[in-house]
Amino acid sequence: MTTVKKPARATRTRDTGPRKVSGYMLFAQNMRARVRGDHPTATFSEISRLLGELWRRLPDADKNRYEALAKQDYEKRLAAYKA
Repeated sequence: MTTVKKPARATRTRDTGPRKVSGYMLFAQNMRARVRGDHPTATFSEISRLLGELWRRLPDADKNRYEALAKQDYEKRLAAYKA
């Protein structure tokens, strides 16, 4: 029986700039401490599930605000990267 080696994974050689962050990720960053305070014994996956439920129940106007903040944040980091 012979074993076949997988080729080594290529490392990133180019600089791709800042990654985009979604509105949900900004929401989760803002709300995680509050959810952990409300549910101190919850596991990471339970907290993530709770954050997802809160996001789904969030009104569209608030979601759009987080999406706009995410876009502004990305544009600011991209400008700093290009400078």
